[in-house]
Amino acid sequence: MTTPPGWYPDPGQIPDHPPQERWWDGSAWTENRRPAAGFPPVPPPPPGRAGRGPLIAGLVGAVVLVAALAVGAVLLLGGTDDDSGGDEARPGSSAPKIPKDKEPAPDEEPPDEEPPTGEPELPTTPPDADRPAPADGVRLPKLNGWEGSGGSVMIGTYDCPGDAHEKCLRGGSSIVEAEGKGPAKEIAETDVERNAKSAYNADTYGGITSHKVIEKGKVKVAGEDGYRVRWKIKNKIKPDAYVESVAFPHPDGSGEMLVVRSGFDIHKDAPPLSDMDKLVDGVSRGSAQDDGSRENV
Repeated sequence: MTTPPGWYPDPGQIPDHPPQERWWDGSAWTENRRPAAGFPPVPPPPPGRAGRGPLIAGLVGAVVLVAALAVGAVLLLGGTDDDSGGDEARPGSSAPKIPKDKEPAPDEEPPDEEPPTGEPELPTTPPDADRPAPADGVRLPKLNGWEGSGGSVMIGTYDCPGDAHEKCLRGGSSIVEAEGKGPAKEIAETDVERNAKSAYNADTYGGITSHKVIEKGKVKVAGEDGYRVRWKIKNKIKPDAYVESVAFPHPDGSGEMLVVRSGFDIHKDAPPLSDMDKLVDGVSRGSAQDDGSRENV
């Protein structure tokens, strides 16, 4: 599954400048940036020498995201051929990846030449208008063992099944603006297919061969009346997965519709399906830049 869209350390971070986060739309970097959580706004860079600093892996060992002065690698939600086999396996989710041609070497040194504008050299991909935008004013809880910011959380890194040189995640969830208008039920039923195809894309998983609705119905989200649709999907390349879209009105009373998008691999190393419920139950008002330090056990 392609990472839930979310804020991640900017791969074009300027050395010696306060860290920034950049919006990953699920398949490419957009031009939306913000100061990393806990840091003041980044002032414009002064004229003079600028370049690209080293990229530090964003998930190491126990999936610790380095977000201070490091540039994190955004992972593509994915799975492996090592499937637990059947419904007895614990479900999980995959993560976003950065194409290799856009990923600088870990020991890369800043170039000698000075860019004429003083701007960092960044891989540029035009934002996809069809991708959901991040939601403001709401946040997810950070469950035990999970990592990420309040607007997007994830867990469990492993080699992607479609490319062992890329890394995927066992579980992921994010809050985005709804693509379209209407009641929560209609939005959730429409969004879950988009979520499944984006999260478990054909390039990495060979394509979705079938799906089954395993749960649907009304649910409370941040005190609002929402609607949940959860699928179990089968992929050509294992693992299979659970995907879910939960639509609900923004708790600020604006009438804006939001969606919690989640995806969990079905695998013994994935988080339990009960975490999907906990993530929705723990949605609250607050900044998406929040580090999600509140934990649900």
